Amino acid sequence: MDLNKSIILSTDILSEVLVFLGFSPYLRPNDDLRMVLYHGIGDGNDPCFKYLSDEISEVIFEKHMRYLSYNYNILSLEDSIHKLLKEQYDNERPICSISFDDGLRSVFLKAYPILKRLKIPATVFLNTAVIGNRGMTYLHLLNFMFSKFGVSEITALLNRFKELNLPAVPTDGIVALEWYINNYEENSSNMLLEKITIHLGLEVEKIAAEENIYMHWNEIEEMQQNGFTFCSHTHNHTPLALLKKKISIGNEIQKSYTILQNNEKNLTFVSFPFGMRKYYGDAAIKCAIDTGHKYIVEVGNGTNFIKHLSKNNILSRVSLGLVKGENASLYSAIEMRPLLKTKIKSSFFFTK
Repeated sequence: MDLNKSIILSTDILSEVLVFLGFSPYLRPNDDLRMVLYHGIGDGNDPCFKYLSDEISEVIFEKHMRYLSYNYNILSLEDSIHKLLKEQYDNERPICSISFDDGLRSVFLKAYPILKRLKIPATVFLNTAVIGNRGMTYLHLLNFMFSKFGVSEITALLNRFKELNLPAVPTDGIVALEWYINNYEENSSNMLLEKITIHLGLEVEKIAAEENIYMHWNEIEEMQQNGFTFCSHTHNHTPLALLKKKISIGNEIQKSYTILQNNEKNLTFVSFPFGMRKYYGDAAIKCAIDTGHKYIVEVGNGTNFIKHLSKNNILSRVSLGLVKGENASLYSAIEMRPLLKTKIKSSFFFTK
């Protein structure tokens, strides 16, 4: 068992015991911003998400929100940063900020009514290329093709049309997605998905319109009018660290920035695809800051201390999309695990 899995298992067990005993104190200080992340709301059976494992059911999501609203002072991302930097935080309930990546329509249809009813603000990070469903990101298009034609047929086509120097595509759907991501630049330059969709007689624009999985501008505007914030998740959901040319990284960030600027959206924050440093890299941080963003929002250890916020432009979230349990599981994910990971990392034993 690797270290990360060991941390999850040990903190989950300890959390179960503590919650059962009625003892679940805030282990992290109140000047440490809690940030949590979701993607889509659903049962995981939608053809565009089947092999991504990042949807959470509507029922569990509402339970999460009730837990968070009871135990934390939930603020918008911008208000959270402002209050922490001004040291205006509540001594009883720590500040927590909620966000969603990818700009999926299920957030509008299923999460938004719950959040609005509970008066909980949230931030949505948008892939600007697919707003309005005029196209699809490669991840969702691959998922759709796997679901419609079968993983074996699509991986066979990937192997047939890929560049010869690339390793063979695995026949497992999840691993095949990883293969595509890890060889993103070569696959994109080779127009690999375009070749396969032409071979299959598929029209991506038509599929995008029919599947209708991304938010539309009118839905974004409605949510914004009700206190929700919209920021950049780059333009095409590209794994930026795997791009060899800095200009390509800059274009991904700049395109999204310009679109959001023209539509009067929040430019302070940017969340990079996949969230982890190995997928975005230092060059993306510099490009984002040079473009005009102030903070990079990642998926990491989940700790954000005031003393770091004033001199660091990286904000760290914990993903709750795979947390299917309730009180003890959430306590473990939000309070115990980030603290333990940070302690281990500071001792040079933990690598994200």
